[in-house]
Amino acid sequence: GNGYSGIGIYAGRPELEGNTCQNNAWYGIYRQ
Repeated sequence: GNGYSGIGIYAGRPELEGNTCQNNAWYGIYRQ
């Protein structure tokens, strides 16, 4: 999590933490 909270997806797996697209391969739904 880089200042974002919500649903993040890493390597096709859902995680309980949102991240920015600039954080490696992280992408997802960003909710503050």
